[in-house]
Amino acid sequence: MYGFGQQRLRASVHYVAINLTGSAIFLIAVSLLYSVTGTLNMAHLAERVAVSSPDDIALIRSAGLMLLGVFGVKAALFPLYFWLPAAYASASAPVAALFAIMTKVGVYAIFRLTTLIFGGDSGASADLISPWLLSVALITLVLATLGVLAAKRLLELVAYLTIASVGTILIAFVAGGTEGLSASLYYLVHSTLIAAALFLLAEMIAQSRGDAQDTLHSGPAMLQPVMLGIAFMVGAVIVGGLPLSSGFLAKLMILRSTTESVTMPWVWGIILGTSLMTMIALSRAGSMLFWKTSYEISASAKAPVAMQWVSVVFLFACSLAMVIYAAPLKHFTDATAKQLNTPEQYISAVLGQTTDRVPRPLPREAK
Repeated sequence: MYGFGQQRLRASVHYVAINLTGSAIFLIAVSLLYSVTGTLNMAHLAERVAVSSPDDIALIRSAGLMLLGVFGVKAALFPLYFWLPAAYASASAPVAALFAIMTKVGVYAIFRLTTLIFGGDSGASADLISPWLLSVALITLVLATLGVLAAKRLLELVAYLTIASVGTILIAFVAGGTEGLSASLYYLVHSTLIAAALFLLAEMIAQSRGDAQDTLHSGPAMLQPVMLGIAFMVGAVIVGGLPLSSGFLAKLMILRSTTESVTMPWVWGIILGTSLMTMIALSRAGSMLFWKTSYEISASAKAPVAMQWVSVVFLFACSLAMVIYAAPLKHFTDATAKQLNTPEQYISAVLGQTTDRVPRPLPREAK
């Protein structure tokens, strides 16, 4: 327990230091943009960046890359994800579940930055960010999956799954065009729900094992093993993307959106390969936790209470609802993707005027 306390302290210091550094860089980037454009309104920025003078291009591009770095830290992209596994694994389960939402906020910020301010018709700053995203997203997914395979604690494994979901979302966004953006929005909701459920479930398993906590090695038998085992299996099926789950539909949408991309072999191979490795890692973790156990129960073990079960079952039910109501949800994500892809509507609504900006395609590889 003393070791866990040291890990929590170290992880909290890293989290505070990294996020304060990111906030400082964010303020510098915003200050640079304001000094050049005279505004922080995103609609104004989109217009003024597109018509900026050649003397200001270097400052604008520097600010854009700094913003990418800041949001990359928030979203836990390669190579800026190193802080997340320890921080999320050391936090309490409810806090870690909320943190899973925070990473998706960073992803959405990248969406907005790429489609609105540094898109295809932003003058000399056009497509500043998109050339970097696909390779970074693919590397993030691969390394996060290796982290899932190498995890020594269940909470650490779920933290790496959160990083892997970020890589998958951005792969669809960059390689799949408007359809890929729609699929990434569906996957964003699915991955947030299931990550939160798995963080809560990991804490329930840890307290049921007593002193062994959530370490992935053989230990004492746990309280309520059948119910916890079924819940873990359901979570593994959803994360792995097996048929009839929201994970299956989300990954199917992503794969379909990239069929016309020149990077399709890479995207399909990496997504399908990492899905297989994820199932292997979850199967290994399940066998360690539920099968390779002694017949004795730890004296410090505590059975999960009703409210914990309610939270996990509710999140699983939301995932099931995403399957049952997949069609209306897909219509909603399609409309959202189309709106993000036509920022002229947003600019006109905010500024109260029409714009001559031409609708542009999302950044994607050449067909």
